[in-house]
Amino acid sequence: MSENTLWYDHPARHWLEALPLGNGRIGVMVRGGVHRENLSLNEDSIWARGPDRHLRDAFKMLPEIRRLLAEGQLEAAQDLADVGFMGYPRRQQPYQPLGDLNLIFADHRDDMVTGYRRALNLADGIATVEYHMGNVGFHREMWVSAVDQALVMRISANQPKAVSLAVTLDRQLDAAVELAQANVLVLRGSAGRSGTRFAAHLELMPDGGEVESTGGYLTVAGANTVTLLLTVATDYRTADYEGQSRAMLARAGAKDYAALYQDHVRDQRALFDRVTLTLRGPESDRAAADRPTDQRLAAVRANKPDAGLMALYFAYGRYLLIASSRPGSLPANLQGIWNADYTPSWDSKYTININTEMNYWPAEGANLAECHLPLFDLIARMAENGRVTARMLYASRGFVAHHNTDAWADTAPVDGAQWGLWPTGAAWLCYHLWDHYDYGRDLDFLRQRAYPLMKAAAEFLLDYMTADADGQLRIGPSLSPENRFRLPDGQVGTLSSNTTLDIQIVRGLFERVVRAGRVIGEEEAFARRIADALQHLPPLKVDTEGRLMEWEHPYEEVEPGHRHLSLLFGIYPDDQLHRDAKLFTAARQSFQRRLDYGEDGVGWNLAWAMAIAARFGEADLAHDLFTRLLSTATAENLFDLHAPTRVFQIDGNLGAVAAVLEMLVQMREDVLVLLPALPSRWLAGAVTGIRVRGGLTVDVTWLAGRLASACIQANQGGGLIRVRAAVPFRVTDAEGREVAEGGAEEVVGFPSTPGATYHLVVSAVA
Repeated sequence: MSENTLWYDHPARHWLEALPLGNGRIGVMVRGGVHRENLSLNEDSIWARGPDRHLRDAFKMLPEIRRLLAEGQLEAAQDLADVGFMGYPRRQQPYQPLGDLNLIFADHRDDMVTGYRRALNLADGIATVEYHMGNVGFHREMWVSAVDQALVMRISANQPKAVSLAVTLDRQLDAAVELAQANVLVLRGSAGRSGTRFAAHLELMPDGGEVESTGGYLTVAGANTVTLLLTVATDYRTADYEGQSRAMLARAGAKDYAALYQDHVRDQRALFDRVTLTLRGPESDRAAADRPTDQRLAAVRANKPDAGLMALYFAYGRYLLIASSRPGSLPANLQGIWNADYTPSWDSKYTININTEMNYWPAEGANLAECHLPLFDLIARMAENGRVTARMLYASRGFVAHHNTDAWADTAPVDGAQWGLWPTGAAWLCYHLWDHYDYGRDLDFLRQRAYPLMKAAAEFLLDYMTADADGQLRIGPSLSPENRFRLPDGQVGTLSSNTTLDIQIVRGLFERVVRAGRVIGEEEAFARRIADALQHLPPLKVDTEGRLMEWEHPYEEVEPGHRHLSLLFGIYPDDQLHRDAKLFTAARQSFQRRLDYGEDGVGWNLAWAMAIAARFGEADLAHDLFTRLLSTATAENLFDLHAPTRVFQIDGNLGAVAAVLEMLVQMREDVLVLLPALPSRWLAGAVTGIRVRGGLTVDVTWLAGRLASACIQANQGGGLIRVRAAVPFRVTDAEGREVAEGGAEEVVGFPSTPGATYHLVVSAVA
């Protein structure tokens, strides 16, 4: 079977077995039922909405909170922050479903079906369901088109006049369906009293047979084929949302089925085909390739490795980002765009103390830079609200955000002080702006979009930090996300100052602001302020056991295996700790402690740990963590899970893609490192189309666990390319002229020309 296809020999028994479709804005979950088919529908802007949550003049509380922290009165400081510093109401608003598209095939019975197959072709972005009832073969294919902004489904049979069905739209809350035309239903509703209002139109177009309406259903009997089109629009984007939905339906309906299909596949493949990954393990791994996906996953859970399933998981992650984040859509939230619940876990929001960032870690390297753009749109809107939050809570300039936001770009702290009083969320998000420039080298983007937002986040931090008597800057009140410590007197705290995560985030942002200003040739005065602040940031600390400390003081850890790996931020996603051998070694000791006590089954934690292991060059550890991710935190449809609740979170899917990229290619201190963490079980393989910093695209092939060849394309900028590999190699240009030669682990540099391609060939071993 194709390494780009998920497939099953039975319908989905629950939501976590259904197959996801999406175009960035519209999401669909396909169960593939025989008698009844239920398609769960989402639209990215259907959110509940509440009031402005800012507390006026909350900044007056800040000096007292800082005093209590300095005196060690941690619980009192947290109580005061809870009373006077949190947004009100405490909760941000949830992302909600659009509803359901229900189909009934009255004469189809599950116990009469043979040859059932339900599949999702990732490359084409098309789900199919096929089976036989007696001597009649039935086929459904469906997709969500980004070109036509519509769900398209066709139901056909291998005999004429064999297709009969009834279809309707439904939503459990705050909506109603009615007949808009003889063959069109419209579902109108809202996400609660003050949330997004929407209209969805469903058109049934049969070839043969007559459409009738009854009891909220459209029915047709004896058709050759039936095509369904569904469009939806909301008042989040336009006041005339119902008119927009009708217009999209008319445009899609004016195209013939072949054109709808071809336009969708062309659009999908233009993104998906940029990167390919093939992994070949031992023969025992390969035997699984022709089995249904859920059976392959079960085998991995039974300790039977499957390198091909890992490659499929990688491809699936790229597919999910394409399907949940497109230019003009909202960014992928905690569940991408696929959510079945009206009050979902964590409200299916944007959790920006790791999860949202992890969603976009692979965007640039996995050659999906366009899919990154919705996040930048959200950051820009957050900057508007974040300026208000900075002023009201901290009496500061610039913009701030805390550990959550929503479709309305809310930046006030949420939930409670022990989770929400973490003011470096905006600073972390701004790393993604720099990444988009650093991979693509688009100067206009850096000058016009990225730098102003990065500068505003830095301005807040300059105002927020205070200086102690020695002139060293202090960052607080803050916390190390969701983690707790215990003092000798028994107090359990979260709030503190100078957490290791915050120091690293601030340092990394400041360094990027200075580099960005230098690139665009502006802001020398501001760069001097930043440079001075960098000289006065608090140092990171190592405890008496040789481990990197998470907090300013060697507090007792309440949860030594806590799922957040925040103190290792400087290993991944940043790389600050490689500069200091002592800190690098201490970070590895801290990582080991997390692993020794760690929580199995939290998918995003395992994906983050995979990337960190790859940065440490520990290939087989990264592979083991990948295996645990599949074994303990992956649903039958390959959705990532947050155990033990088995709640879907897309961050583990997407974070694992980034981790695999780190296993295959890294850019370390402007040196391109090939196969830095290749697992021993990945005996042979190839990857094409990986983007790396500096405007390069890289292909790599390996055999018998050893680099065989590579191709480097200098897309932008040109200049010196430096490469390192574990084997001797030669580099030639497109005409075959040798431009460089290097030994094993030797860094070799050669000049490049924009647009030129260079080939790396492994030298014969002496």
